[in-house]
Amino acid sequence: MADKIQMRRDQYAVWSGVNPTLAIGELAYDTSKYRMKIGEGLAWSATTKYATLDPRQHVKAWVIFDGGANPIVVNDGFNVSSITDNGTGKYRVNFTLAMSNLHYCVVATSTSASASVSNWTTTYVDILNNNHSGDARDSNHVSVVVFGTQAYA
Repeated sequence: MADKIQMRRDQYAVWSGVNPTLAIGELAYDTSKYRMKIGEGLAWSATTKYATLDPRQHVKAWVIFDGGANPIVVNDGFNVSSITDNGTGKYRVNFTLAMSNLHYCVVATSTSASASVSNWTTTYVDILNNNHSGDARDSNHVSVVVFGTQAYA
């Protein structure tokens, strides 16, 4: 048994140009597309499948922010470049890396009562936050999670 696990890594353009043969079980990481292939004793090719789950199953963006603060405070997140305050209870979540189309899923929650999607594009999603009476209200804890297919540069 080996003492060390070593993985090949390079950009897709290099892998495609060199077309290396990966030993059975050898790992190769594509640093430009953030994907991995597992060797089968065959040369790397565009038709060799990547060893990943369906990428639509992965979270593409998420954020937790304080919408009651002025300015809005982002507590933590992934693939979110900024939050825009569009008025009381209205927030725009701007993506760092865009979604590939408009067919993506957004889950939004808040401590106020309800958070819902009011508009979306491939580069942002608008969240509307209401209290129990249906009035727009800022919330000190808003969470947004996005699933779908992402555009790659």
